[in-house]
Amino acid sequence: MKLNKIFAIALAAITLSACSDDDDFNTAGDVTVSMEQSTMTVDENSDLFYVPIIVTGTSNGPIQVRVTVAENGSTPATADENYLVTTKTINIGKGESVGNVEIIPVDDRFQNADRTFTVTITSASGAKVGQQSSCLVTLKDNDATLYGRLQGKWTMTGLDAFTGGDVSIAATITGMNAGEEGYGETLFINFNPDGNAISIMTTLVQTQDGGYALKADLGQVTASGIPYSEYRLDLLLFALDPAQGYYRSGYVGLAINADENEITWPSAYILDLFAMALRENQYLQLGDYYAYENPKWVRE
Repeated sequence: MKLNKIFAIALAAITLSACSDDDDFNTAGDVTVSMEQSTMTVDENSDLFYVPIIVTGTSNGPIQVRVTVAENGSTPATADENYLVTTKTINIGKGESVGNVEIIPVDDRFQNADRTFTVTITSASGAKVGQQSSCLVTLKDNDATLYGRLQGKWTMTGLDAFTGGDVSIAATITGMNAGEEGYGETLFINFNPDGNAISIMTTLVQTQDGGYALKADLGQVTASGIPYSEYRLDLLLFALDPAQGYYRSGYVGLAINADENEITWPSAYILDLFAMALRENQYLQLGDYYAYENPKWVRE
């Protein structure tokens, strides 16, 4: 998935580059390009992020900026190993004030020191290179804590309780940023069946046997605004006991295995996403929308 995205972005960049060859570059004077920031820090398990290039002055044509990336510091980040750059040629349209170098970190799941590299503007067509031409990027290691290690890409597997068919859905686990409420505890399990964005909020807790689990409160809204006829659906998380035919209240605990590469829903219950339809500010019960037997999340 990530490599496909890189290819698509790179192809778009090539297309833009080809288009800009047909146009005259900016000729207005006093137009410069510079790095917006001299330093920035990004978690190594982040998705694609941007290193912004800002344009000072008003351009009357496109600008093309070329950058290089290089290892830096005592624990350098290596291109194509610790991060991927979609393109080193940045095309900025006429009158636009910002262009972005697009970078994807590679999460290695090993505890290590933070890694650094620099992105430097080497030349520009249609603009002068400003004084702040480099940005030092730090890839912050996320593997020192279980909270950090759990974040990233997973695959949800199980059985569709309605059809009995196998399920395999791409999923991600995300957390809070340092300094935000819930950092170190709150994690979100995200997946998109049928293109509907579902996010289960969980809390990382230690179990009596010394292991760890994710505590998920039942009854929480996991998705909102899903269209259904003239209704708007909110999906609520429940645990259905197929043997007893009732919905459990309270919470469920999702077990994290010792290798930290599988997270399992309690086998006695079906993961049930119950549809509630909102119309004229009142909920109407519509019943199950998604239900999964023996679901688990496996790390990619």
